[in-house]
Formats: sequence, C-alpha cells, structure tokens
Amino acid sequence: MSHSSSPSPWPSAREFHTQLGPRFDPAVQEEALDQVAPKLGAVRRQPDNYEPYHQMGNPQLLSLGDKAAARQWYLKAFELNPRHPGTRHMLGQL
Repeated sequence: MSHSSSPSPWPSAREFHTQLGPRFDPAVQEEALDQVAPKLGAVRRQPDNYEPYHQMGNPQLLSLGDKAAARQWYLKAFELNPRHPGTRHMLGQL
C-alpha cells in the first residue's frame, strides 16, 4: 500500500461543511458533518482502502440527496475494489 505525500483531493470536514452552503437546513448540515468527519480521517489515513470512500458516499446520497457527490465517492471505492457488492449496488441506484 503506497501513501502519497501530496495533498488529498478530498475535502476536509470544514470544507465539506462549507460546500453544503445555505441550501441545506443547519440541523441536516450538522448531522451530515457528524457522519463524515470520522470517515474523512479514514480516507486520509487509508487512501488505498475502498471502505471509507464507500462510507462517504452514503451520507452524500442518503442524508443530503447529492447524487453527484455520492457518485464521486462510490466511483473511487469501485476503482479500489470493483468486487464490493455494496458499492456496486449504490452505483446502480444513481
């Protein structure tokens, strides 16, 4: 497993919260941030592990309804593990 020293292309928890912007209810924003903050850390610690990417897609789709963002996370998970049935299923839902 190789780890790159270059900056992550994935948003920090603060950037994620900022990206939500005014279009979402503050309570929904806080709930989504609570869900993603630990997962963002896992993405940074384990960039070659598909699971954190898959788990990042879930709140994007299920809590926020952001299909484009969810697709980005699921596609990265699929790239790392094309056999994962959950990721395949979620991509099929988009």
